[in-house]
Amino acid sequence: MILGDGACVPVRRIRAEDAAALQRLVGRSSDRSVELRFFGPLKELSDEMAERFADVDGEDRYALVALDPENPEEIVGVVRYEREVGTDGAEYAALIEDRFQHRGLGIG
Repeated sequence: MILGDGACVPVRRIRAEDAAALQRLVGRSSDRSVELRFFGPLKELSDEMAERFADVDGEDRYALVALDPENPEEIVGVVRYEREVGTDGAEYAALIEDRFQHRGLGIG
């Protein structure tokens, strides 16, 4: 994905081995960004939560990650949905690392 400022940010489907990178993303994010994503304060993403968020089935649970163009081992954004059981609806969530906010990464 090419951002408005010309930065090229690789985007791919999340993988189970991304759990630790998700934890680092939450750790680098501001309290406000984390609160908006998780609807409350969160000091860190537990191993159990990170593993659950990284392990998706691609149908009822799906997520894409944006990678740091300078360090593709690091996730700078994640968008996901999880179908609500027994409905046609889904919960949507996104977390964009603060330094990538307002650059067009979470839209498009």
